Amino acid sequence: MRASSLPEEPFASAPGQAALAALDALEDDALWRIAHGQRSAGDVTRLEWLLEEHADNALRGSERLELETRMAAADAFLRRKAYAAVLLQRRGYDAPQSDEA
Repeated sequence: MRASSLPEEPFASAPGQAALAALDALEDDALWRIAHGQRSAGDVTRLEWLLEEHADNALRGSERLELETRMAAADAFLRRKAYAAVLLQRRGYDAPQSDEA
């Protein structure tokens, strides 16, 4: 895989770019599972609560760290979904529609 085929994202970490590059070796079925994957309702609910508390300046130190960790995980999850869809499209499939914002 050529490095230039990865999305150009100046703020993406090197490990994040490597994780995306690793998707290129996956079989189509695995890419479809990733492209249509969903985070658990509990994860989504907890992140929403942390974001609301953050907006109200009501987070404690440990909750701020949890928010940062959950935001990074959500970002990585969405990048992975999007890149899996790009790879499927490059392989000749109709691009999967995102079912999670």
